Amino acid sequence: MINQARATDCNTFCGGIDDLDLWNECIEKCQNEGGTVSEPEVDKSGSPKKSGNSSGNFTDINTKLKNLEPGFYGDVAPKSLEQMIGGYIKTGLALVGVIFLLLMVYGGYTWMIARGDETEAKKAKDTITMAAIGMAVVLVAYVITYFILSYALQSVGQ
Repeated sequence: MINQARATDCNTFCGGIDDLDLWNECIEKCQNEGGTVSEPEVDKSGSPKKSGNSSGNFTDINTKLKNLEPGFYGDVAPKSLEQMIGGYIKTGLALVGVIFLLLMVYGGYTWMIARGDETEAKKAKDTITMAAIGMAVVLVAYVITYFILSYALQSVGQ
């Protein structure tokens, strides 16, 4: 809800918004909350001119729109436990993927600079092999866990 002492003039409240659609949303929401609107000044493109003490940056715009009403713009609903755990798993798998990529690049580079030295070439091949096995183990573990959990949730009725 808009604090009336803070912003009774909607043009001033929404003045830093350069995007016409966002500006119209802001003005409409401000009016619904009892703010007043004077005729806006527009530039040659038809966009509202900046007014008030707004800097017009997107952080300022998002802050203003989020203050209008919870859930109106940019507000994310609270996540459930399943969504949070899923996010952690996605992050973990992304990190494993990055580590796999780095090990593969390292193994390939080591193999390239081995220059015929069989011990260095074998060490590089082992690095690549172990990285591939590690990635396969992680993916198989993920697939097994996914199927077990999806089966368990179906049997519970979710």
